[in-house]
Amino acid sequence: VCLWDHRSVHETLDPVGADLAGRVVVNLTNGTPRQGRELGEWARTHGFELLDGGIMAVPPMIGGPAAFVLYSGPEEAFTGHRETLDALGESRYVGPDHGMAALHDIALLSAMYGAMMGELHAFALVRSAGLSATGFAPLLQRWMGTVGGLQERTAQLVDARDYARDVVSNLGMQAAAYHNLIDAAHDEGVSPELLAPLYPLMLRRVAEGHGHEDTPGLIELLFTRRDDRA
Repeated sequence: VCLWDHRSVHETLDPVGADLAGRVVVNLTNGTPRQGRELGEWARTHGFELLDGGIMAVPPMIGGPAAFVLYSGPEEAFTGHRETLDALGESRYVGPDHGMAALHDIALLSAMYGAMMGELHAFALVRSAGLSATGFAPLLQRWMGTVGGLQERTAQLVDARDYARDVVSNLGMQAAAYHNLIDAAHDEGVSPELLAPLYPLMLRRVAEGHGHEDTPGLIELLFTRRDDRA
């Protein structure tokens, strides 16, 4: 099942729910962890197994070496059909919780859109100066390749919740200069709205006494449930 949204999945499957008993249904429709868990429970009440998934590829990549697809749900259902699933791309099982494929999918897409916002803003600045975006692209690609290799170190800091370790460019210094990105955008006739949300978080974290730490510490301002902050 790969449809428009969660509602369309139910609109398609609800009328035939009784006929699915004893089967394995694979849902690759983009959705949220909550929706994946709801669909998994609905499948259980109708007597069939559900694998909820997330496709990490665009259509031309399907079946190729770069594509991978995330799956969550009953592990036996995954292993029993893995050979078939691998035809779409590398199959990655992320756990029995039906919401985990969607959570991984949304997390990866969030990183993609975050990077995309920065790149679009960069191209807008270049075009505002009458320069060629195509000519600028190789320089941008080189720079993003450099800054894009920090995931492992960032992950270590996040897991340890220790953001003052081996700091090279502390948050206080970066916050002091970040307003230049916004000011320059205004000066060049470019809206800073893709970049602006980060600035107040930086200022807030510094004001709370964490200016000596590294920027990954900003994650501590994002949690809205107390148990995630503990």
